Amino acid sequence: MLKLFLQPYPLWDNKPRRLVFVISISLFVFLFLYVFKPFGLDRFETPLDIRIFIGYGLTSFVLLLLMQFIIPSFMPYVFNEDVWKVYKEIVFTLIIISTIGVGNLLYSSYVGFVKINTTTLAFFEMVTLIVALFPVTIIVLLKQNYLLRKNLKQSNTLSEKLYRKTRIPSVGGTIVELTAENSKDTLSIDVTDLYYLAAADNYIEVHLIQQKVMKKFLLRCTLKNAQDNLKRFSNFYRCHRTYIVNLDKVQSVTGNSQGYRLILFNIENSIPVSRALTREVTQRLSI
Repeated sequence: MLKLFLQPYPLWDNKPRRLVFVISISLFVFLFLYVFKPFGLDRFETPLDIRIFIGYGLTSFVLLLLMQFIIPSFMPYVFNEDVWKVYKEIVFTLIIISTIGVGNLLYSSYVGFVKINTTTLAFFEMVTLIVALFPVTIIVLLKQNYLLRKNLKQSNTLSEKLYRKTRIPSVGGTIVELTAENSKDTLSIDVTDLYYLAAADNYIEVHLIQQKVMKKFLLRCTLKNAQDNLKRFSNFYRCHRTYIVNLDKVQSVTGNSQGYRLILFNIENSIPVSRALTREVTQRLSI
């Protein structure tokens, strides 16, 4: 059971979609409270007091912006899809729910609806988390299982196409030069030996084979500059914001709930594929 909570889970990397999510939830909070007026909110009867309910929506909006945009930008190593797991998604969702609950509770106190003390706040938080824990956990686990099964099925189909393809033997002798930012250091490589490049802070890792041995070189360069050096070779493809891969070296494709992962010949680690590029990668590997 513990392994299930340690499985990879997709982290939202699409800012427009996150903004739509923030707006949708905030609007839902406003409409739900305005239409049903639970918790004694029916005391606000006059049309002018719609501002009270708008305040709940705005409070939720500000807190969601904080949780979805501001905090992740200051903690990139925490909010990194490479290390994002099922249990982290559950915990973070509960924190969001708890934060919105506390924010709206404080807003209720501000408009004179309730008086807050330590006991009331603690009880409110405890009830909120207990009520939310089960549905949040079930929803996250169901989504993880659905995405895992879907991506595995599609990646297996793509791998089958790769297996059946007739591979044309690579012909060596074409040299590419990767240039460092200082324009002094260069790395000359036979393109048939280059497997993939990975971003590593201010450097890139260049993974290639030399004399039948896999080697890694560090070059002070951005992945964008390396991509420019390789743009005349159609087999090199930026499949992820931190990876450029030689598609001719792809042996098979696998998947998890986060999306596709490319398995290369003679490489132990798999290469992630951005979800936005899944269709394009499928087309390129199927040609």
